[in-house]
Amino acid sequence: MISQRNSFFDKLNLNVVAIAVAATAWALPAVSPVFVGLQIFAPLPAFYFLVELGQRRGLTTLAAALLISGMVSVLLSQSGVFMFTTLMLPAGLIMAKEVLNKQSSPVRTGFKALLVLVLVWLLWALFYGVGRPGSTGIYGDIVTSLDAGLVEVGATLKGNTSLEPEQALEVEAAISRLRGLLPRVMPGLLFTTMLNTIFFNMVAGQYFLRRRKAELVPWPPFAAWRLPEPLVALVIVAGFCLLLPTQIFKDIGLNLLLVAGTLYFFQGLSLLTSLLNRWSVPGLLRALIFLLLLVQAYGIMLLAAFGLVDVWANLRKPRPKPEEDNI
Repeated sequence: MISQRNSFFDKLNLNVVAIAVAATAWALPAVSPVFVGLQIFAPLPAFYFLVELGQRRGLTTLAAALLISGMVSVLLSQSGVFMFTTLMLPAGLIMAKEVLNKQSSPVRTGFKALLVLVLVWLLWALFYGVGRPGSTGIYGDIVTSLDAGLVEVGATLKGNTSLEPEQALEVEAAISRLRGLLPRVMPGLLFTTMLNTIFFNMVAGQYFLRRRKAELVPWPPFAAWRLPEPLVALVIVAGFCLLLPTQIFKDIGLNLLLVAGTLYFFQGLSLLTSLLNRWSVPGLLRALIFLLLLVQAYGIMLLAAFGLVDVWANLRKPRPKPEEDNI
């Protein structure tokens, strides 16, 4: 009976397990707000299954999974959440296409996927305000929503009776500064969110594909990933803009610094992975090191700094072994 069922789906170029996994991953954010964070990994099933199953069977399988998850989202009146998930999928398809071509590097693949993601969201932004008379556009609505969230957080903290009057004033001043800073750095925040989406989906996709079959991914191991050296110019331009007296140039510098910091944070992660591999650090201790560095801002900045230094110092290069004395 099972073999007949498998044969039926094989004739339709469908993989039942892949449909179940992809449909679940794409439908969960619509089921509960608890799973909304999973949307950053929406491109991953598209990336993985298109490479693992091949282009023809992968596309039909992913289309079936998308149909099922879309039906679930509509039944739960969460079509907006499903639309957000759908807009993320072209990035996964581009990653898979580049891997299937067997001629692309991680940097080139990431750039193409990022470009597609940006273009898709720009197109969506153009049509977002249609039918929404009071809308200020998707960008304006995001800024307004985040600003309202900051106001709510400030009101909650101010209402905390355990705070001293001086502490309440400090909280109010901090919230006010954040509200003033938010519109200035929002372009950089949105762009770095897209960068993080592409990066973590590429890393996760490569990891799972290599576990399935190493030959599926032509990229070098993550520990060997490096950014092109000319990208250092981004840091230099950001620093130069921050030194200028005009506010608009300072804002440009802040946004460029956010983007550059994110990119070199990725290189710092690759560098750290390389060093942990060289030192043969056990898996549990390795996970603890990553956790300690990633849960605090100072750890992230430290990784970004080491990633930038790695451009010139090549910190992954093994030290030459000392020559033995000839007696």
